[in-house]
Amino acid sequence: MPVHVRSGLKLDMINDHACSLGCHEVIAQGQQRNVLYNFTDLQLPDYCARVFNLAPKVGIPLNKKEIPILTLIKDIEYGIPRINVDDTDPKVVDNVRNNYRLKVINSITNFYNRSDYLIEEKWISLVRDISRTKQFLKENKDVIVMRADKGGSTVVMKRDEYVETMNLMLGDETVYKRIDKDPTKKFQNVANNLTKKYCDGFMMFSKKVLLTTTLFKRSILI
Repeated sequence: MPVHVRSGLKLDMINDHACSLGCHEVIAQGQQRNVLYNFTDLQLPDYCARVFNLAPKVGIPLNKKEIPILTLIKDIEYGIPRINVDDTDPKVVDNVRNNYRLKVINSITNFYNRSDYLIEEKWISLVRDISRTKQFLKENKDVIVMRADKGGSTVVMKRDEYVETMNLMLGDETVYKRIDKDPTKKFQNVANNLTKKYCDGFMMFSKKVLLTTTLFKRSILI
């Protein structure tokens, strides 16, 4: 049996197996963090623990109201001008871009206006957990949730304790130095200048190689 056929059958088996499992069973298979650290005196509800244990890149179905339509349109408009067709009239390229634009906008509009949009049954319990967790955090504004620097863990702690700890760390003058302005632009300019320098140098080197090769060929012909 060809490799691509075996791979396709294996993928179908995985999908069928995932669909036969409950939501939390699916999440448990490779999409959970290692540890949840709770440094508060609150007893976290089970639904909060399940949500906080999710991996950072787990795909979760969105409610239609949560879909960032403006962001989608902005990203589409950013990418469409980069569509190019080699050796083609600019007017034809513009038509191609407009066709893609219309197709994408129609797809978004049709999806958003669908009245039969339903979340798959296997995800309903997770979506419900997320909604309840959001409500829990709204009711406990003194609690913050964040990722640990290492280990893929989730940390839950009091907001005032976090702020106090951060201020204490930033107050260490042996590690941090106060500056008067944001240095981001300065480093961006340095990076851009270095990139331009290397690009210009590469172009000069390429032209030199091309010129040398051409002169060498001419000398052979002579």
